Amino acid sequence: VPNATNLLSFYFQIRDHPQYPPSVTHLTLAIRGPLGFVFAEDCLEGLKVFDAELNKCAPVVVKRKQTPLSDWCPTIIQNWPIGLQPDACHGMGSTAKISVPNSEMLRIHHTSEFGEFKDGTTYGFRLRVKNRGDANVEGELHWAIDFAEEASQPFETFAIKTFEAERTQLILA
Repeated sequence: VPNATNLLSFYFQIRDHPQYPPSVTHLTLAIRGPLGFVFAEDCLEGLKVFDAELNKCAPVVVKRKQTPLSDWCPTIIQNWPIGLQPDACHGMGSTAKISVPNSEMLRIHHTSEFGEFKDGTTYGFRLRVKNRGDANVEGELHWAIDFAEEASQPFETFAIKTFEAERTQLILA
């Protein structure tokens, strides 16, 4: 359905954990979509990182054996580091810029318990986005993710299916 809102899940792997001085308070995680997709200007409400509640691709150990991944999980996605949840999300058309606290800044200020991003680890997030209004928009049909100094290769878009609500009426005989 054109202009319908959907929740999309993305994941990315960090090659090298970000290392910035404590004077850099936040790191930027950016998702860039094809033209026509639209993120809300304040997209924080529609953003959720993969944590113990949301993450269905986290490793689960049952009786000392790791359970297999779900069919849609291409890899093990670790829970987002504690204390590094995004605190701002700014949508600009088909781009969303997400602010993530810098763990080095938190380490200096000892604000609360926090984790850190780890080398070679995959993390995920879910973000609300509005479908393209016209399925036949010309141009590049790719997404990309940037985090700190790392950037993904562009990856192809995918068909997003949204269904309109249907009504049924019960008629008693």
